[in-house]
Amino acid sequence: MASKNQRDFDRITKLTAQQLAAETAEFDKELVAERAQPMDAEGKKLWRKFKRKVGRPKVGKGAVRISVSVERGLLNLADRAAKRLKISRAALIARGLEAAINADPERGGAARRRETSQTPKPRGKTPANVQGR
Repeated sequence: MASKNQRDFDRITKLTAQQLAAETAEFDKELVAERAQPMDAEGKKLWRKFKRKVGRPKVGKGAVRISVSVERGLLNLADRAAKRLKISRAALIARGLEAAINADPERGGAARRRETSQTPKPRGKTPANVQGR
């Protein structure tokens, strides 16, 4: 059995010049801007959705990319810890920053943590998740 594309090809190649002209007449029309109309509310909503930049979801007040120098040995330890905890390096660093801020009584401690803490939860099986079973 021939595919649809093959059947269409066979049908088109058997057309006379007049039949072919009739089949393709719609493609000879110009795309005229005067026929365009202003978008309605639904069209505008779809257009905004289409034009919206795709990226990571906003967590908390949003993220800022920074450049930090870290001793290689410490970075290796951090990467291993993040892997063991099944979190990203950024999440591990965020947890460390939150812990340091919370340890400082002059900085508001727990109140500051509630305001900014949006660290992603670990994925997969972690000791905490497994114990809950």
